[in-house]
Amino acid sequence: MSRSNFELYQKSISEEFNALKNRVRNIIGSSHWGEEGRYKEIILMNMLRRVLPKQLSVGTGFVLCSDNQMTKQIDIIIYDNRFPLIFSEGDFIICSNENVVGIIEVKTKVYVRQIEEVIKKAHENGMLIGNHIFNGIFAYDNQFKLMNKDSRSAITLEDTLKRYPGYVNHISLGENFFIRYWNEQEQEENYYSLYYIEKFSFPYFISNLIEQSYCSTADNESNRDKINGIFKYLYSIEHGKETYKFREIEVGND
Repeated sequence: MSRSNFELYQKSISEEFNALKNRVRNIIGSSHWGEEGRYKEIILMNMLRRVLPKQLSVGTGFVLCSDNQMTKQIDIIIYDNRFPLIFSEGDFIICSNENVVGIIEVKTKVYVRQIEEVIKKAHENGMLIGNHIFNGIFAYDNQFKLMNKDSRSAITLEDTLKRYPGYVNHISLGENFFIRYWNEQEQEENYYSLYYIEKFSFPYFISNLIEQSYCSTADNESNRDKINGIFKYLYSIEHGKETYKFREIEVGND
């Protein structure tokens, strides 16, 4: 299969999210936004169940951390199902931070006035859990104007990422804007990269989760290396996403 076919496949993931997110809105209108928000969590959970390794499961709930500290409620928890849960009822779980591979906050739409609250919550949950997990924010839509670095949107986002650096490491703001945190040992400064990748934000968010979750639960280095064989499927853009980077935000060292 050619790389262009892989690109079309990944774009179809974005199209699938958009079709599913609009389906309920078209039926119920704007009168039940709370229920619609839960439905959009389910859309992403079902997608992850299809693509994540079988030793990983997804749920919603809380994580019990060291010193009996409990996180705030988390929309999606990705956990290693080879370890026992503390509590489970349907999709609702309470698990130990030792189980957790990733967490995701899901939003129908993120407004500029909300972004600090959203990032702060994910940051604080990530600090409690620790273990360098995948910590993502997945927003189906956004009200940001990020290409202009002097816009209120861009300034607010930069200030927030500098205030709460490192623990939130993957952000999709709609289908086109993708943000990734880089913690490079050889760099003096850690930083966030901002990308405008039309219709690739959602699939790249998921691909990064697949790679990181697989590598964190693989039994040995040899098994971890096996994922390299599907990189052209996970990251299908020719010449890579770095050609679509439009900004970096330096946030210092951990």
